[in-house]
Amino acid sequence: MAYALSVIDLDTYRELEKIRKIRNIFAHTDELLNLHSEKIAPLYGQLKRPAHVTYFETHRDRAFLECVGSVDKVLDAYLVKTGERST
Repeated sequence: MAYALSVIDLDTYRELEKIRKIRNIFAHTDELLNLHSEKIAPLYGQLKRPAHVTYFETHRDRAFLECVGSVDKVLDAYLVKTGERST
């Protein structure tokens, strides 16, 4: 919906889709998974790496949160632009 309403651009939409897929795998299994798991690792590897993240493979949990944080910054910028949130 955010993409359809031009709240986010296509790149951000694609990153959100990757994050959603990772989340759904974790949420809909009874297996013990992590970001190195066979089901998760390929999707994790497709995430867009923020430029400052040099530890993408060595600290996957931190890097994943940085990827999510990058999307969050786009959404925050939209809220500031629309006056829904102050800087």
